[in-house]
Amino acid sequence: MSPIYLLPILAGVAASPLEAYAPYEGAVPQPSRMLGYAPGERFTLLPQQEQVLHAIVAKSSARSLVEPYGASTEGRPLRLIVIASPENRRRLDAIRRDLQTLADGTVDEAILRRTPAVVWINQAIHGDEAASFESAMWLVYNLSASRHPEILRLLKDTVVVVNPCYNPDGRERFATWANSVVRGDADPASFEQREPRFVDGRTNHYRFDLNRDRVAMSQLETRQEIAAFRRWNPQVYVDQHGEVDTYHFPPAALSVHARVDRSRYHRWAEVFGRETARAFDAQGYPYYVKDIFDLYYPGYLDSWATLSGAIGMTHETNAQMVARRDPDGVVRTLRGGMERHFVAALGVIRAAAEHREGLLRSFAEFKRKSASGEVAGKRKAFVAASDDPQPLDRMAKILEVSGIRVQRTFANVGGEGTSLWSGESEKLPTEPKHLLIVPMVQPQAALAMALLETDSDFEKAFTDEQLRRQGTQGTAYAEGNEFYDLTAWSLPLIHGVSAWWLDRVPSVSGSEDVVKPADRDSTIGWALRPGLTGTAIAARLLAAGVRVQQSPSEMAVGGQTYPAGTFLIPVSRNDEEVGVRMRKLLGDDANHLVALKSAYPEQGRMNPGSEAIASLRPIKLGVLFGDAESPTDFGGAWYVLERELNLPFTAMSGAALRGSLDGYSAIIAPEGADVTAAKVREWVQAGGCLVLLGGDPNRGAYLKLEAQRVVENPGSIPGSLFRAQVDRRHFLAYGLEDQPVAALLGGGRYFVATDGGTAVKVADQDRVLISGWAWPEKTERALRNAAIIHAESVGRGRVVWFATDPTDRALLAGHWGYLLNALVSGPRL
Repeated sequence: MSPIYLLPILAGVAASPLEAYAPYEGAVPQPSRMLGYAPGERFTLLPQQEQVLHAIVAKSSARSLVEPYGASTEGRPLRLIVIASPENRRRLDAIRRDLQTLADGTVDEAILRRTPAVVWINQAIHGDEAASFESAMWLVYNLSASRHPEILRLLKDTVVVVNPCYNPDGRERFATWANSVVRGDADPASFEQREPRFVDGRTNHYRFDLNRDRVAMSQLETRQEIAAFRRWNPQVYVDQHGEVDTYHFPPAALSVHARVDRSRYHRWAEVFGRETARAFDAQGYPYYVKDIFDLYYPGYLDSWATLSGAIGMTHETNAQMVARRDPDGVVRTLRGGMERHFVAALGVIRAAAEHREGLLRSFAEFKRKSASGEVAGKRKAFVAASDDPQPLDRMAKILEVSGIRVQRTFANVGGEGTSLWSGESEKLPTEPKHLLIVPMVQPQAALAMALLETDSDFEKAFTDEQLRRQGTQGTAYAEGNEFYDLTAWSLPLIHGVSAWWLDRVPSVSGSEDVVKPADRDSTIGWALRPGLTGTAIAARLLAAGVRVQQSPSEMAVGGQTYPAGTFLIPVSRNDEEVGVRMRKLLGDDANHLVALKSAYPEQGRMNPGSEAIASLRPIKLGVLFGDAESPTDFGGAWYVLERELNLPFTAMSGAALRGSLDGYSAIIAPEGADVTAAKVREWVQAGGCLVLLGGDPNRGAYLKLEAQRVVENPGSIPGSLFRAQVDRRHFLAYGLEDQPVAALLGGGRYFVATDGGTAVKVADQDRVLISGWAWPEKTERALRNAAIIHAESVGRGRVVWFATDPTDRALLAGHWGYLLNALVSGPRL
């Protein structure tokens, strides 16, 4: 251990590590002097943090700069503070160019010798984990203002990028509430210790956990931070959190995702873990490693960063509130949590500086293996195909955000490939389809593989331990399993598209599938095929007051055959200008409307004038947000309806359910919503459609599905993908009959499907697990015929239930078509 490292502690320069690196440049303002209160005494608001950071940078511009990278959903600034030695500060553009060369897969010895390592410290992704937001100011201050030899040495070999507030919207909700009640009362029973659920500072504007969003890439904050990450290509990525009882730093717990190169990760996790441990031991801080927080799900910041070439890690500190007393009388403080984050961050920077060239070489070799195709092996390319372009467009955007190269085209690819759904060799479609092609010879191949593949490669030590724990069930020493989050997320499975691995990169010369302009005029009306695109268009028409009908079965008229669920816009039930209104409303989407030239049935008897044709109810949607004291899990529905499906809705309070609901066609009840009010039942019976997202299907006693328990804890499923089958006759399957579908299931209690009621169920076959974890000999057998999406008539209305909320994390996009069908076709006049 170097004498320089020990100097601030042995010399007793300051009681707090936050001020241990004197001497400081007198012109650079200290945070507490600007704020007017001591570290951790209260919660700093975002404008105050902005003022402090800009003032520090203004007086230390030879070392530091502010780099804006966007704005949050609510418009608050997102920015990085970049700190380097004056020499490196002057050549930051050249450093970034050199790092981009390494990131592209070139191992350049001259670059390795001359380039500092980039260490990225991320703060406040969870806005109510307060210590990281507060400690960010002190980290920036010390790195920018200290003239201590150790700080100067660290900046010679590293460039430090600090993101002082990843989630400003959640942070401001929390800090505004907390400052309004804080008294510094450490009693666990005190009012300030209980953040109201509606505040939920952990999450962003849409109440999304941003540390789970790097599979769906749905949130604005996620996409902008990734763009900034890719401009810098850091070698180390630290995500600082709270709150645990002591402190957590790497190595991470098992399981660690295989695509990060486990041997590489474990080597560097030991380097950073041991250096952080030395710093904590010197301060007398307790800590733990290799427990609870894993590195498996690529939706975490640390996992995603590691799959992109950095060494990613999570730090968890021990304080959220100003003060809190533990049961043994020890008081944890916000200041103590800040100090621990500060010491841990400097420990990581120290290790990166001491191992600069080795770290850069490891980064470059990791990227070289991806760029050369070595990582992917025989899997040279991924191909997905769909009749509807929307799922592939969404997947392409997700991959492109991460810097993964893709090709989108409309063509036939031919040949054979290995299906991601069955694992078997299959012939690829010979007819033209919408295609998404991802070559696996590219610098982000490791991340691409992790996002796309269905393989679940857990370490044997990890699986053996989970099976051992399962064996303790029913004893006095029962132990729970150690799965931390989802174990499956394969993009083609959750988006519901056919996909294959190829042992070659296909050469296709297709083009975009441009929908030809429709014949505009008809004296009869227009037909619109159901499916993701068609049903979304029908919803927009209904919301705009256009009268729309629907065919319950196949119909052959005017030289074309239309499937069950086809929408009809009859001239006779609308005004004469309806065609003009639709073209103005829909723009290019109006090309999906087919003008009918004849209503005479060419086969069978179904035609646009048949008695069986049903008029659809005008759309007015409600989403139950609940009340301030008891909000629902409304965030996913809010985001998906507003940003993905573009459907207007009313955010309903719980009190609204006690009034008239006559104007609503459908009401979405996220998990946590109380739907037992008599007015809700009356509204459903009169023709409304109640959509239950997750939770118990029998809440409100509308449905009476039989419950079944798969296995006792720890047999609860940690979030895995299972093969599902669709009832092609069901109204919820209109336009989706030929789309493959997977069930994303977690927990331990499921419900038995019923004929005619269940639209989607777990397949009735022996092997139903496609991706993730299932308990041997128990889970798959018990899950067969479990209801996934279900609907029943209640009076004239309907109740629709989704076993898994398809809007949660905006992840299960392959089920959004079923949600659209529920909202459009579920209500009755």
